[in-house]
Amino acid sequence: MNVVGDGSARCATVRSSNTLIVGSQPNLNRTPTNGTGQIFVSNGGAIILEQDPANPTSSTIITAAGHNDVNGLENFEAEIVVTGENSEIVADFVSVGAPVNGATGQIQVLDGASLTAAITRDFGGGLRNTGSVQLGEGSELIVDGANSSVDTNRLVAGFGPNTRDQTSNPGNAATQVTVSNGGRITAGSDNQGALVGYGSRANMLVTGTGSQFVVTALPSDDTDPANLGDEGDLIVGLTTPLYVPATDSYQFIEGAGSLTVTDNATVTVADDVRIGDTDTYFRGIIEDFYPGISVPSSSGMVEVSNGGQLTATRVIVGENGTLGGDGGTINADVVLDGGTVAPGMSPGVLDIFGDFTILGGALDIEISGSLLGQYDILNISGDLFANNPFDINISFLDGFMPSEGDAFDFLNVTGETSSLTALFENSLIGFNIFGFSDEFSLGFDLADGRFSATAFSEPVNPSPVPVPASLPILIAGLSGLGILRRYRRKQSI
Repeated sequence: MNVVGDGSARCATVRSSNTLIVGSQPNLNRTPTNGTGQIFVSNGGAIILEQDPANPTSSTIITAAGHNDVNGLENFEAEIVVTGENSEIVADFVSVGAPVNGATGQIQVLDGASLTAAITRDFGGGLRNTGSVQLGEGSELIVDGANSSVDTNRLVAGFGPNTRDQTSNPGNAATQVTVSNGGRITAGSDNQGALVGYGSRANMLVTGTGSQFVVTALPSDDTDPANLGDEGDLIVGLTTPLYVPATDSYQFIEGAGSLTVTDNATVTVADDVRIGDTDTYFRGIIEDFYPGISVPSSSGMVEVSNGGQLTATRVIVGENGTLGGDGGTINADVVLDGGTVAPGMSPGVLDIFGDFTILGGALDIEISGSLLGQYDILNISGDLFANNPFDINISFLDGFMPSEGDAFDFLNVTGETSSLTALFENSLIGFNIFGFSDEFSLGFDLADGRFSATAFSEPVNPSPVPVPASLPILIAGLSGLGILRRYRRKQSI
């Protein structure tokens, strides 16, 4: 389907209140067959799918590639391309791909074009903002070029099985979302604003000056608890429950999501960024009805590098979550809740403009040399609250061995650090050292908001009694205004 204009806005327009389907099997009762198709809108052309005034709960949908209720050996492929200034597609709900074998699709919004999928609907329990752009596993969304934009209530990048008997297709690649060269995606919702890796694998890249991903929070009068509490959130990696009626039980489909913000791009989130998560509402319901059941967390990774900026209220690094980057800035309070913070992700510097709260998890530091830029540094502009024990993992890379007295200031905190000092003084921080010679010791010093490691060449245990290399060897007392502790390496298993 081609809609081509003369360059002016909506000069060639297709209007309908019906569903537009491309690249899908038309009859679910027939033997599965291939389905392919393309929607191409350019040069001021437009497709406008409007809600039926006689049915205020109706929805207009563009479906490309696959159908949620079909299984088998289908090979659906479809593409939606909107390109050029004044070119646009407007609908309530835009979807490509489905969690069935071989069902994938692509959306491209290029060179100043726009795609809008937003609607406010009343389901009887109150008004909700329910428009969405949804990408099945293995599908792709590209927003490229200045003024190219996608505006929606909810972005779901990578959704896995969600109906009985469906399984994720391991042959599919991960879902990919790319915002580049000044493109923009805005997701504004009264519910979860954006999900990356919802019971499937998905990667999102926001790159280049002027490129933006924005998640906003919209008001709602809906009182259903399933629809409250996640307004304006970005979730990277989310587990989804799958009910199996035959056994009256649930299985859980873990997600794996990643977000990379780089080369001066920006991501702005009204509320929380949650990395590695579980659908907490359904977790509560399931655990109430099925005592003792274990609901796993998904994996998620957020990297902010090379002038990229991530702004949010909080960034919560959950179990199986990782936050890192080199040369990036995080404008948010960061909560380490069982996951990992890894500045550099290969030696480098990560700046957090906000408080840092540690509820558990690990800080990963890599060292490949003694010069700045050759070892990881985490800078915290606010306070550091360490409420529970946690680990600091030090890895020496590429065979590098420091010389006597080499010091590495890997954590700098501008504000309060008394709780961190208390953990350190009471040996409640676990130090795990990898790639370090048995002939050396490593001293850790915490003073004036600076956490540093210093290399020592003399033996740390003068006693002939053998001591496992994975255990602390000697507490050497005070060093300046801080506490100095020495450790040998922890061997990898």
